[in-house]
Amino acid sequence: MSLTLRQIALREITLHLKEPFRISSGVASHRRILLVELTDADGTHVWAECVAGEAPNYSPETVDTAWLAIREWVAPRVLGRTFENAQNVFPALEQDFRGHRMAKAAVEMGMWALAATRAEQSLSRFLGGTRQEIATGISLGIQESPAKLVEKARAAQAQGYRKIKLKIQPGSDVAFVAAVREALGPDAPLMADANNAYTLAEGDALEELDRSAPPDSGASIEKEITLLESQANPLDRAASEERALSATACALAAAGAKRRGDVRPKSHATG
Repeated sequence: MSLTLRQIALREITLHLKEPFRISSGVASHRRILLVELTDADGTHVWAECVAGEAPNYSPETVDTAWLAIREWVAPRVLGRTFENAQNVFPALEQDFRGHRMAKAAVEMGMWALAATRAEQSLSRFLGGTRQEIATGISLGIQESPAKLVEKARAAQAQGYRKIKLKIQPGSDVAFVAAVREALGPDAPLMADANNAYTLAEGDALEELDRSAPPDSGASIEKEITLLESQANPLDRAASEERALSATACALAAAGAKRRGDVRPKSHATG
């Protein structure tokens, strides 16, 4: 089934969080979210979401860089062009075009959504999915005390989350994780994530966290060992930042959007 994209509309909305979310690099009380609306030549339209954050503290891409990348480089490669199928979109975006994978993914996944909509299937079914439900996890921000973190972890476990990620930082790590492990038991699937807050000077704390994980518990420490290794070799560090990131389909309405941008082929430009 061929796809011809007629228009891309960019919209930014603000999502206010239920409570502040603290990680090692700061606190967030809201999220800026970049939405992408795609319309094909037949008038079918779908939504996609760019997963880039507000600041480059997680990856080099941000909402603002993705907006620019989609407007200037991604959209011109796909607008008005006929693709035999959605599988051909990503190769077209990769040719002589490095990086900006969150921006590329937002548009590519929108193209997959268009293909699924035209086939009158859900995106999951169109991609070969068979499940009606999927297991999911939760990420808990850094708390003021181990007891507070235990309270939130217990609530998450009671709600049925299959994995619990604990945000940590130097000084709020070993005792916090140990308290949750003791409260939830050896079989609880825990993950600790410090968002690159550690240096070689805190290697002992990471080793202690690693030793505290029960054998075969499914526990893990995300990012930090990779960071320690990559600090010795800048090339390794650069390689570790190259990640294939996908965007999720989004059905949010655009009411109240902070800004909007329409991108069309030059022959249909409206100014």
